Amino acid sequence: MSEVNQKLENILDCINKETNSMDYNERAMVLLLVMEMLKCAVELDILDTLRPKKERTCKVESSFLNDFSSNHECWYEFELSCGHHVTSDVMEPPNYCEECGAKVVSA
Repeated sequence: MSEVNQKLENILDCINKETNSMDYNERAMVLLLVMEMLKCAVELDILDTLRPKKERTCKVESSFLNDFSSNHECWYEFELSCGHHVTSDVMEPPNYCEECGAKVVSA
């Protein structure tokens, strides 16, 4: 939560710097507008974007080699715990799921 507080403090500092040359009534009006915007943001749950996100991860559930020797083609297919399948021409699983962006971690 401290990261959110820090971001909000930075916003308040910027507002104070920008409104420094205004008279008291103008500054009060700006702050009231900002408060109204924050109230709307909370109602729309926009402030959730300020929270640090936990990185989504998945694991390799299974893998197999598709070998079509007659065509000289082969590739590896990895079934990930996020529900997606990823293909690769190397035996190592990918670092991230191509479909959802989850980081592939070892078991």
